[in-house]
Amino acid sequence: MRTYETSTQITPIIDVGTYESQLSYDSMFGDQEREEHDEGRFVCENFNWSKYKRTIVDTANKIFRCERPLEKYGVKSIVATSMGSPQYYNYITDWLELKVEVEDDFLDRAEKVLLDPKNEKKIDKFMKDRYETKDGFISQMPAERVWELPKVFKMLREDDCGIDDMRAFGTVFMLLMVVDGPNVDGYDDGKVDAYSSYLTDRLVSELMETCRLSDYATILEKEEAERLYGGYLFLDKIGAAEKQLKEQLERYKASGVPEDAVARTARDVSRLLEKMAEYRKKIYDAVEWHHDSPEHVKDILEDLIAKWRGEFGKCGR
Repeated sequence: MRTYETSTQITPIIDVGTYESQLSYDSMFGDQEREEHDEGRFVCENFNWSKYKRTIVDTANKIFRCERPLEKYGVKSIVATSMGSPQYYNYITDWLELKVEVEDDFLDRAEKVLLDPKNEKKIDKFMKDRYETKDGFISQMPAERVWELPKVFKMLREDDCGIDDMRAFGTVFMLLMVVDGPNVDGYDDGKVDAYSSYLTDRLVSELMETCRLSDYATILEKEEAERLYGGYLFLDKIGAAEKQLKEQLERYKASGVPEDAVARTARDVSRLLEKMAEYRKKIYDAVEWHHDSPEHVKDILEDLIAKWRGEFGKCGR
C-alpha cells in the first residue's frame, strides 16, 4: 500500500468553498438566524468558523467512507486531513487537504489507461479547456509539465517530485476520473464535474440537516441581549427610524402639498437625521470603548435613550 497527498485544488472531487456558495453563512444559517430574531433572541457576531470548517471536514470524510471513486484502479481510501482557506477569495476558494491510500500497482494501472493513444484527445481537450491560460483567465497550473504524463509517472515512481508530488499524483487521479470515472445518475456535466457536483450536493444536504447555528454562535435570550448588547440593538432602532423618516418625507413630497411646506418638512427631517447620527456615534463609542463594563454602558445608554425619547420619541417607536 502507498499513501499520496493531494488537495481538492488539484483533484476537484468535492467543492467546500464557503464564500458566496451553498456552504456560506447566509446559505447555511441565514434562515436559522432570522428565526432566532423572530423569536426575540439575539445572535452574537462570534461565529466559530474554525469549528464549522472542522464539521465540513468530518462530514466530507463520512461521505468518502461510502464513496470510493477509482476503486477498480486500487484506490482504497480518501481522507480529508484539514481544510484550507485563502487570505483573499479573488481567485480561489476553500479546499480540502487529502490523503489517498492506493494499492502498490496503482501507478501501473493508471499509466496503462492514461497513456493509451485512444484517450489522448479526451485528456488533451480537458486540460486545455480547464487549465490553459486564455483571455480572462490566468492559469496557475504549469501545463508544460502536467501534460508530460510519462515524465509525471517517472517522477512518482522515483519519488523525485519533491514539493510537486501533490500536483503530480493529483493530476493522475483527476485524469483517471476524466477518462474512466464513475457515472452518476442525474449528473451529466462530464465525469469529473458530475462526480464533484454529486459529492458536493451530498455534503450540503448532510450539513443542512445536522448543523445548528447554536453550535457555532452564541444566541442570547432577549433580556440577556438587551443587557449586554443594548447599544447595538438601539442602533438598529435609530437606523429604522431614519429610514422611516426618509420614506415619510418622500410620501409627503408625492402628496401634492405646497413646495414651501415640503421644504420646511425637509429641513425638520434633516435636523432629526443629524441628531440621530450624533446619537448613533455616542452609542457606538460607548459600546465599543466600554464593552467590558456593561453597567457603565447601561448608564450611558439610559441617559441617551431618555434624551432620544424626549426629542424624537414618535420617530423611534
